[in-house]
Amino acid sequence: MIDVAIIMGSTRPGRHGEAVAGWVHDLAVKRGDARFEVVDLADFTVFRPAGRHEDTLTTLLDQVLAWSAALKPLRTGERCEA
Repeated sequence: MIDVAIIMGSTRPGRHGEAVAGWVHDLAVKRGDARFEVVDLADFTVFRPAGRHEDTLTTLLDQVLAWSAALKPLRTGERCEA
C-alpha cells in the first residue's frame, strides 16, 4: 500500500489549510488503496522565517529558480547555447 502525504503548505497567520487538508484527507481515506497523512509545514520551524529573513529567502528562491532554469536543458534534452 502506498503512503501519501497531504501537505499543508502555508505557514502564514490566518491560513485556512487545516480545514482544506482535513476535507481532502476525509475524501482520500475513503479510497482504501493508500494510507494518507496530513503534514503541516507549520510544525517545522525551518518553514517559519522571521521577518528579518524574508529578504534572504527571496534571494534564495530567486537563485533556486535561476538554477532550475540553467538545468532545464539537461532535464528536457534541449541543447545549451553558449
